[in-house]
Amino acid sequence: MKKLSLLFVLCAFSMLAFAQTDSSSMEQQDPTQQSQSGWATLNPMSWSLGNVPLVFPVYQVFTVSNGSTANVTMGGVSVTNGSYFVGNGCPHTLMADSVCFITVEFFATSVGAKPATLTVNTSGGALQTDLTATALTDDVTLNPVLCGGNYCYTQLQNGDVVLTLTNHQQTSLTIKNIVGSPPSFSIAPATTCPEDPSQGTVPPHGSCTIKVHYTGNAGDQVTGTLTVTDNATDKTPYWIYVCNHHPYCGTP
Repeated sequence: MKKLSLLFVLCAFSMLAFAQTDSSSMEQQDPTQQSQSGWATLNPMSWSLGNVPLVFPVYQVFTVSNGSTANVTMGGVSVTNGSYFVGNGCPHTLMADSVCFITVEFFATSVGAKPATLTVNTSGGALQTDLTATALTDDVTLNPVLCGGNYCYTQLQNGDVVLTLTNHQQTSLTIKNIVGSPPSFSIAPATTCPEDPSQGTVPPHGSCTIKVHYTGNAGDQVTGTLTVTDNATDKTPYWIYVCNHHPYCGTP
């Protein structure tokens, strides 16, 4: 009986020692072991723009952070709605404990809700964030213009273009100035819009015209801008590209 009791005590002591050793080894395990494959986070986790006027660019910078102890391989960046445009500033390899930046631009050419998902693919998994915006009719519009990509434009015909400015507001519109740039894109005297506050205002739901004339050689392939600065609540200044025989604004 004494031999059996001694054997039982020795076995119990061995099992206790084994349990303590196993517990100690688990406590000493590297708590960041799962990060050895590399992982990253994307911030902000969502972007809600609310109501945004048509053809008005809005930007947001997203930060990709590698908080792990290993490098992360960066893959493609995509967005599910054509009203958003992505600029990827991340390298192919994002080093441990470092960040990179992705710029998203919202630029709508049609009214309505514009939900989207931004996806950033990495070796640690896909990072996603929700984007929401609603595009509304502008307080002030210029026509005829075309919009594509993230800009609007018009092509001069025989050195001239006449644009109709419409005030969609319930209140009068005060125009602070109308400028063509470079100066070779001049505002012609035939313009009926007031070019500064001293010349009056555009009435509610009223319209006027802006005539742009290119003063250079008729065959020049050049591009410039037309800028209208006013007191509209949606955006100021309002600008578009103007072109004289330049493919940037489409086929002349």
